[in-house]
Amino acid sequence: MTPELRDAGHLGGLFTLLHHGRSPIATARQRWLAPSWTARVGTTWAATMSRVVLVESDALVRSGLIRLLEDAGHDVGVAAASVDKLPRRAAFDLMILDLAAPGPDAADTVASVSQPVLVLAEELTDVELIDVLGAGAKGLMLKSTVVGLLVDAVQSIVGGGVFIDPHLMNRLVSLMMRSQRGSGPHGLTTQERRVLALLPDGLTNREIAEQLGVSVETVKTHLRNAMRKLGAYDRIDAALIVSDKGVDAL
Repeated sequence: MTPELRDAGHLGGLFTLLHHGRSPIATARQRWLAPSWTARVGTTWAATMSRVVLVESDALVRSGLIRLLEDAGHDVGVAAASVDKLPRRAAFDLMILDLAAPGPDAADTVASVSQPVLVLAEELTDVELIDVLGAGAKGLMLKSTVVGLLVDAVQSIVGGGVFIDPHLMNRLVSLMMRSQRGSGPHGLTTQERRVLALLPDGLTNREIAEQLGVSVETVKTHLRNAMRKLGAYDRIDAALIVSDKGVDAL
């Protein structure tokens, strides 16, 4: 990382990268979009080089991110303002996704992509935080810290780990503790409520898992705990309770 980046310490540092005369967007476009390319899972070209797909709605920020990543040795072969503008075929090791990018909901995009996703956000609500992580995002960062932390985040995620912005950790821990404690007269957790809310629709455990972006075993665990707390005899009884009282009243 260059001294200018290390000293910047905030998103504004990205903009200084745009005055060095290089056009980062074009560097690997032909290689990535060549007809002979097909998607491959879990491969990298070299230990220090990763193929990155970047979705960032702000053109200036997008260019700064490309320069930052390529200066660190990564290949940003595809960069777009929205998921809808990505090519149908692109081999990559990591997607970096702007939470506010137009098009599909960020959590839906995360759940639909087989490769790891790092979500960037100017700001986000508690619901958005839980939704994108619940959908399977491997990383979450505030844009205000991207200059100092992005390269480390990419290396961690591509290496099989996860990365949560330190500025979000206290919030995340607080939300997790609140969820574990549960609320309402039956002490249901947020995840248990989300599962229960889908029961009256007659969905199977697999269909519920697909909608929530979790495993079938996780759905079974939440449903079993929720039924115990409600005193329901079976899932049909639990569905009737939810239909009668509404999940928010439980």
